[in-house]
Amino acid sequence: MQKIENIELSPVEATSYWWVNLIKKRVKEIVIEGARYQSEAKFAEIFNSYTEIDWRNLYLQLVQYISQDVDNYVAKGNLGEEDVFSQDTAKNGHDRINEEISKIVNKRLPNIRLVSDNVKDSVIYTTKSFASVWYKSSGVIKLPTKYEPDYVLTGNDDELNFYNLLISTIVILKQENSGFNSIPLLRKEFCKEYIRLSNFKAKLENVIEVFNHAFDKANDEGLIIGRSYKKTYFPNLYEIDFVGLDSYMDLAKHYANVILQKVKDGEEASYCKKLKRSSEK
Repeated sequence: MQKIENIELSPVEATSYWWVNLIKKRVKEIVIEGARYQSEAKFAEIFNSYTEIDWRNLYLQLVQYISQDVDNYVAKGNLGEEDVFSQDTAKNGHDRINEEISKIVNKRLPNIRLVSDNVKDSVIYTTKSFASVWYKSSGVIKLPTKYEPDYVLTGNDDELNFYNLLISTIVILKQENSGFNSIPLLRKEFCKEYIRLSNFKAKLENVIEVFNHAFDKANDEGLIIGRSYKKTYFPNLYEIDFVGLDSYMDLAKHYANVILQKVKDGEEASYCKKLKRSSEK
C-alpha cells in the first residue's frame, strides 16, 4: 500500500465532484427524513441504490459535460466576474446540470432544491482557471482543488475494497456486540488481519494510515461518529449505507470474530487477574 497523497483537481473536476457530493448528501437526507414532495421521492429513487462505482461514473461523465459548458459559455457582458458558467442549487436554478445528469442516468431528473430545507442555496461558478461557490448564507469561497483520495476520484479498487470491508466489519461488530466501540482495538486487529490475509507484504504503518483515512472518511460521510485519533466511536448507519456491501459481509464476519475474540481474551485475562488478587488477600 502506497502513502496517501492528496489529489489535484482541475476547476472543472472540482465542480463535478462538488455536484456528486451534493447529490449524495441530498439523496441520503430524503431517504432518511422522508420526501415532502413526489419529485423528491422520484429524485432519491434514481440514486438510492448507487454504489461508489456508480457515483464515480456520474463524476467522470459530469466532468465531460461541465467542460463543454465552460468552453461553450458566451459571456453576457454585464455581470463582471460572475459572468461565467454557473448553476444554482435552488429549484429551477440548475437546469443545465439536470439535463446532463438526465442523459447520464437515462431518466428524467426531477427538478428539486438540492440543499436541506434549513440551508440557504448556493451558486457555483466555473471557468478553466477557477471555481468558486457563493454560499448565500455566508459569502463566496474559492472551491479547493486538492482533495484526499477516494474511489470516486481515483477508481482505485484496493481502496474501495478496504473501505467497504471496514464498514462491513463495523456493521457486523454492531450486530454481534453492540457495546463494542474501541477504535484502537478495531484498528490494531483489523490491520493485522488484513496483512495476514493479503497476498502481498504490506507494512503495518502503511495499512494503519489507510485505515485512519478510511475511518475518517466514514465519519465525514456520517456512517460513524468518531475520528481515528479518538478512543471510541459509535456506528450511525442507515439502510442506504448498506448499498454495495453484500459481497463483503462474509469476510467481515471473519474480521469481526477475530476482533471480538481479542475482546473475550482481554475480559478473561482481566477476570483472572481479579481472582488472583482476591486469593492473595
